[in-house]
Amino acid sequence: MDMRFSRILCLGAALVLSQTAFAETPFDLQTLALLDASMDFCTKANPEAAEKFKDYANQLEKDVPQKDLEAARDSKDYKEARKSISAEFDKLNKKEVTKTCSDFLKADK
Repeated sequence: MDMRFSRILCLGAALVLSQTAFAETPFDLQTLALLDASMDFCTKANPEAAEKFKDYANQLEKDVPQKDLEAARDSKDYKEARKSISAEFDKLNKKEVTKTCSDFLKADK
């Protein structure tokens, strides 16, 4: 199960990074929902690293205007995507998720 989560997390990071490589291209709603759900899920799985996950998400979002992020997060499509992604994450083995999230932070250095 951790491999599935790792793939989702890595795919999400790759999508987000590809979006931020072109500053004029905002996140699509699915990518933003995946980023938010991943960072929240990892924060719950590894609370002592919460600040690192928050910093990572902020770094990825830095070129997107705050008003655009707020509007996206208020949209019905974002909320549905976020709910769906979070439901999938909740099915994962918590011990494996904790390890995957920790490994993700190590790989980001």
